[in-house]
Amino acid sequence: MTLPEPLQQDARSLPIGKTTADAYRAVFDHFPAFARAAFVPYLISLALWTLRLLVAESSFLPFLLSHLDVVPGTLFAVAWHRQILLGPAAGAPAFRPSWEARHWRFLAYSLAVMAVSYVPWAFPIANLAALVFVVFALVFYVLARFSFVFPAVAVDERYGFRHSWRHTEGHVWRLMATLVLAVLPLALLGGVVSAASPMGKTLWAGGLSTALYYLTTGVWVTVLSIAFRTCTGWFPGPLVLSAGPGPKSSADSDFDDGA
Repeated sequence: MTLPEPLQQDARSLPIGKTTADAYRAVFDHFPAFARAAFVPYLISLALWTLRLLVAESSFLPFLLSHLDVVPGTLFAVAWHRQILLGPAAGAPAFRPSWEARHWRFLAYSLAVMAVSYVPWAFPIANLAALVFVVFALVFYVLARFSFVFPAVAVDERYGFRHSWRHTEGHVWRLMATLVLAVLPLALLGGVVSAASPMGKTLWAGGLSTALYYLTTGVWVTVLSIAFRTCTGWFPGPLVLSAGPGPKSSADSDFDDGA
């Protein structure tokens, strides 16, 4: 089947306040599942943070190690997208997660988005504050238009950037506002933590900042999952909800790469 047309709804179909509240409620009401999904990725990220301290004098290794965080981040994000979108059909998050084909796809899209996020740094505009804001706003806009690829890939849909661009049409401004509103409290909390430990070189500071990173990521992932479901009309379908050895993809009935 072909990719369904974007839902012809008012852009208000993604309620900013309710989506934000629902994202926090999903994380804290299901905190045991969240903790299971984040446990191993958290330990990996904390180990990478510690290694960055040990090689802080290097001009390249800290940069490399910081970007390797995308790997445990992928493990967590895929697991949590599946929890939000598939519910009980996803099963309980594994304490020892396995790396599967969906993780490779998710990682590839993450690296592509990461490359786009570096675009502003390619221009010598550091002294032009207004222009910096405009460029970053444009990059955020593009990233928001591409963002539905992540929940889709996590649940094994045949879905790409062009599909996301179509499905975010008419919803992108409310999606951007929701993402900012959702992460703002945690960003402010992170600022307080940084101020309390200015050097940021204690295990306590690393452990707390890493925990905040995963909490923020959990809220962000939940917002994207809710928005994806709301703006595309996606639903798991009978194959996912039926009894069996595990959830199956609804790709054959929902999203296809056809014309």
